Amino acid sequence: MKFFPEKSEELKSSKIIEEVLLNIKDNTEISSLTMRRSDKYFKGNIEKNFFKIISSEKPLGIFCVFEGRLV
Repeated sequence: MKFFPEKSEELKSSKIIEEVLLNIKDNTEISSLTMRRSDKYFKGNIEKNFFKIISSEKPLGIFCVFEGRLV
């Protein structure tokens, strides 16, 4: 049973991939997807051009997971 819908979108940036990835890394605490206090905007994992993050703000982080691949 799914409680929350999945939504998929394709977004384009005017910035180069390396700049976007650096921005994501600078604003993400590399950790498991758990709700703990953080001074960063996001928590999660980043591997090469793939990321899986949640908001560090309660309660948004427990409801929404952002996954993406930069191409």
